Amino acid sequence: MNGSTGSVLLPPRPNLGPEPMVESRASGWVGVGLAFGITLFLFFLLVILKRRRARRKPSSLLPSFPDASDESERERMIAWSIAVREALASRFGNIWKARTTEEIAADPELLAQLGAERSQRLLHFLREADRAKFADSSALLDHFDFEELAELVSNAVPAAGARSRISGA
Repeated sequence: MNGSTGSVLLPPRPNLGPEPMVESRASGWVGVGLAFGITLFLFFLLVILKRRRARRKPSSLLPSFPDASDESERERMIAWSIAVREALASRFGNIWKARTTEEIAADPELLAQLGAERSQRLLHFLREADRAKFADSSALLDHFDFEELAELVSNAVPAAGARSRISGA
């Protein structure tokens, strides 16, 4: 109450809280149009990426082996063992880069792909290369025919060509 006039002050109208927002029918169409535009953009982006990937030359799956040089027999064996492991990784997957010689020997996939005699020769080379690398002794080295080894490993590497991405073969 106002003390001087004796009247009660009233607000101009009652406060009923916030008024509801008026929805327009256009807001639904804006959302549909935005979703369609994003989908169309992603589709074109996917088409462009597939075309770029198709234009790239397929990388050769055949390994590159060290050439004969004036390195010591030990250094050649180490270089060849790295090349052999790279070739095995390109054939069987990158996990083969981290495998030890014993783990490679225990995997039946190598035996299935190369056969018993070839896989034994390859494993013998890897064991001798490990001895040369870690024992640091040239007395342990056998004389290996590196060209035969290159042929042996190249047979384990599939020829570059079309591969189905659907079946994974």
